[in-house]
Amino acid sequence: MRVGNNLVSAAAYGNTATNSLQVTALNGSSPAAAVANYQVNSGAISATAQNVTFSALAPAQAANSSFGVGGNQVTATAVGNSVVTTLTSGR
Repeated sequence: MRVGNNLVSAAAYGNTATNSLQVTALNGSSPAAAVANYQVNSGAISATAQNVTFSALAPAQAANSSFGVGGNQVTATAVGNSVVTTLTSGR
């Protein structure tokens, strides 16, 4: 028996934004556009994965058997500010 390739993940975000803008020019001219994004965090942003255990418990009938625990991951990611902006031009 093997307990493997498991993932425990904790994530924290202070601010996230997704902006999308499509512009189309009039009368054959070039389109013009601008997108601004302003984000401020007033405190710490933290992510914690605590008390994570990967284990294999074997019943008595499993004597002389093979057990393994491996390839597991625990991650914690904290992001203060994140933005994705997409500008497209229609023609």
